[in-house]
Amino acid sequence: WWWTRRESPRPPTAPELVAVFPFTVEGGPELQYLGTGLVDLLSTNLEGAGEIRSVDPRALLGWLAQSEAPIQAPAEAREAAARFGAGRYLLGSVVESGGQLHLRAAMYDHNRGDQPVAQAAVQGEAADLFSLVDQLTAQLLAQSQQAPRERLARVAAATTGSIEALKSYLAGERELAAGRYVSAQEAFRGAVALDPAF
Repeated sequence: WWWTRRESPRPPTAPELVAVFPFTVEGGPELQYLGTGLVDLLSTNLEGAGEIRSVDPRALLGWLAQSEAPIQAPAEAREAAARFGAGRYLLGSVVESGGQLHLRAAMYDHNRGDQPVAQAAVQGEAADLFSLVDQLTAQLLAQSQQAPRERLARVAAATTGSIEALKSYLAGERELAAGRYVSAQEAFRGAVALDPAF
């Protein structure tokens, strides 16, 4: 008898599911926590933005802890994201320079290879980390809205200062497209309540 090791079949990739991988960090030891910390923050920000869902950061980080080398290249991330059924994946970096944090991120699509579908870059003080992450998320969401019908969503993502308002607006767009007008109206009202600029 020959026993062969077989991997369990991978789930099909879902285009709305995003896997956020640990960021590379160039800076002092006090900043190294950002590598995995940004996985949590960005996953939370992306979850529920329109149709977007995030891979559970604990599950992803737990699986990565068993691998031998960090994932840094898009091809490696594509393979790892597919294990979780994620059709999109995000890689990024943090560089500390002169007391400023420079955050960069790129979102990739499983079916589009190594060319990012969205890129973002922000910089600011470490004390403003949460605001920087919100700005980074908004930029990624703005660029990833590519269809002509998503033009208003792109404008909303680029102009609001509230990630929660943006998520509420995108939820309204999703409900409107599905013909659920009452829940769409409620979501749009929620966005305006959170950010009157809407």
